Amino acid sequence: DELDFYQVKSDRDGIFYESPFSPGELVKKGDILAVIGSDQGYIGSLKIDEKDISRVSLGQQVLLEMDAFPDQTFQAKLTKVYSRIDPIDQMLRVDVALTDKLPTALTGLALEANIVIREKSDALVIPGNLLLPGDSVRVLKEGKAQKVKVIPGIRTLSEMEILEGITALSIVTGK
Repeated sequence: DELDFYQVKSDRDGIFYESPFSPGELVKKGDILAVIGSDQGYIGSLKIDEKDISRVSLGQQVLLEMDAFPDQTFQAKLTKVYSRIDPIDQMLRVDVALTDKLPTALTGLALEANIVIREKSDALVIPGNLLLPGDSVRVLKEGKAQKVKVIPGIRTLSEMEILEGITALSIVTGK
């Protein structure tokens, strides 16, 4: 049938996200007709700082947060480590596969990722923005804020482990 020549079909199953064209609109050779994705889950593309490359490996657990889904954390696994460092930003690309389902099918979301390099069961953790220059924090003692020197441990994008200087009973303040 001659109309089959003008039909576009995918060679695989998946999810249709969008097309920049309307039905009946003329397209040229080389035009991107549509954005499609796998129906088998989501892949996240991350960039790892050159100094952290030795700490990542296939199969590591990854925790993801996305602005589109506030107050939710999604589980993922590191599935691919690329071999080329980007010469512009000195970063290495890695891919992670989400093991959790997203509440809705979206593509192109910005995300924040934490790759689990080790786990510690009784870690004392504070919001990272409470750590002051010189590795200290403000702690409330008898109703007054006092600066206390601490020894920081592992840092994520939003949290800081404290090894020494305060206890779980300390009230750390940002004021």
